[in-house]
Amino acid sequence: MASEEVILELIKTKRLPILLYGLEDCPLTKTNLRSLDFPVKRFLMKFFNTSDVQTITECQSIFDFRLSSVIIQDRCKKFRIKYESCNNLLYRVAQNKIPHGRICNISATSSLIFKILEAA
Repeated sequence: MASEEVILELIKTKRLPILLYGLEDCPLTKTNLRSLDFPVKRFLMKFFNTSDVQTITECQSIFDFRLSSVIIQDRCKKFRIKYESCNNLLYRVAQNKIPHGRICNISATSSLIFKILEAA
């Protein structure tokens, strides 16, 4: 069996990007962000065989394993900077025609996310 570092790195680089794809421009509420964090926390609890939140937080720090909400916030900042600095005519037309956040509709549930994480 692979080490903890390898498994967590695979989850971080292969599974989480799939879950978070395209959420940069979606209007996410705090409830949405918590819903995205829940399966990640549950996965870590099962993976490290503990239900102690402090232990999970410590493991996240040691393995540099950020929650979905933190990753999304960072990606949103990068997306906004790139989007606002783009001089492409198509982007400008889309910016004027489509109100922010109307492009996507979040339909992922925590159970679906958890199943994807467990499949790793």
